[in-house]
Amino acid sequence: MAARLTPARALPAAVRASMRELRAAGASFNAIAAALNRRGVPGKGGGRWFAASVRLCLLQEAHGSKQEPLFRSTQC
Repeated sequence: MAARLTPARALPAAVRASMRELRAAGASFNAIAAALNRRGVPGKGGGRWFAASVRLCLLQEAHGSKQEPLFRSTQC
């Protein structure tokens, strides 16, 4: 099965800020994903959020948006 590559969809600044705030408060990646799902925020592919997706988004943001994405299908 081939990997599904989706076009990069920028996350709204408010969602990124919420993810950073929750993480700074000590929330796990699972807890952040659950919070985003409860709020109805669509994931990168339009579906649910998962801990790994949250982690990758936060890592990419920490390394600067001008850097190449870690994985083409999960650019934040």
